[in-house]
Amino acid sequence: MCKTICNRGSNTKDVTIYGFRSNDDKGYCTSTNSFEDIIFSVIVPVKGSLNKKWLEYLDKVFSHNSEIILIGENILHCTQLSRKIVLIEAKCNRSQARNLGLSICKGDLVFFLDMDQVPSKRLVSEAIELFKKGYDMIKIPERFIGATLWGRASALWKMSIQEVDKEYGCIPRIYSKKVFSRVGGFDADLDILEDFILYLRARKADLKEAWASSPLYHFEQHNLKEIIEKSYFYSKALYSLRIKGVENKAILTKYMKAIHAFIKMMTSRDDLRVKICCIALIAFRLLLIILQFIRRIIRI
Repeated sequence: MCKTICNRGSNTKDVTIYGFRSNDDKGYCTSTNSFEDIIFSVIVPVKGSLNKKWLEYLDKVFSHNSEIILIGENILHCTQLSRKIVLIEAKCNRSQARNLGLSICKGDLVFFLDMDQVPSKRLVSEAIELFKKGYDMIKIPERFIGATLWGRASALWKMSIQEVDKEYGCIPRIYSKKVFSRVGGFDADLDILEDFILYLRARKADLKEAWASSPLYHFEQHNLKEIIEKSYFYSKALYSLRIKGVENKAILTKYMKAIHAFIKMMTSRDDLRVKICCIALIAFRLLLIILQFIRRIIRI
């Protein structure tokens, strides 16, 4: 297997890029994907193990003139799953991973996807039509799904936020690649809210945005332990967050909608057990944020 080593600067270590020859079904690699006229570049930061069925589904949803760029550590087990795949083996945060994907992607459209999100084929075709009409970025309504009681509680809270916050409840997931020459990439120091900060810059640049009608399916964690771990990571990342005044104001506006979201959640028709679990999760996350806020003040 051949590989290319390239240095991407001080934020990441040496990066190994793997890609497939389009005329080779044996999985031999070249330094880049060799497809021509690529429409979609799907960029996915990888943390932990990948779901093989999820990756196979992406392979079916996106047409032959697309590429799926996976960025993370120890991901070479994905090499036999699809000839559309480009692998970037690197130790980096989400923002750096997405920037690495941007630096090599060939598509006219860039879809920033997470490992727990599933697009439909209808969404993909709708996005292409919207960009043909001259839009620069597309907001996609997310449909949060939980398979367990705690997963349903987490999904209920996120759906409530999305429904009350029409301005910031959804952010663009798909951009025209050409816009990044105007707004730049992701802030390499951020591991949370990086996509929100990018959206704020895009709005400031007066880019044309559209809403997709087809949803993006977002699957919540199955068990309480996973939800707690993610909440703890988020609160720790908030502690180290350093952003500008205008962005702080937008983030404050976004989080103030939580009060309305709570009312929306309580008045929903969901099962009472789900609501109780949702309240418990909100209380836990709020406690973590308060503790990190206190820590920031006293500089422990």
